[in-house]
Amino acid sequence: MILVSLPQEDWDLIVEAIDYRLYVLDQENHFFQEEPGSPYHELIEIRDYILSVRLAFTTPVESIE
Repeated sequence: MILVSLPQEDWDLIVEAIDYRLYVLDQENHFFQEEPGSPYHELIEIRDYILSVRLAFTTPVESIE
């Protein structure tokens, strides 16, 4: 696993760019009346992974005493 140290704004920008690309792919699939292909599903997995990792590093962990 590679840890990338980016500010919160950069993570938000990356997720926003992926969301926009997913939107465009969704519109193309709708226009051509096709089912989403593997790039669409791979982008969803990447986006979900980024969101889970970002939240893991930005959310404080509660300690149990």
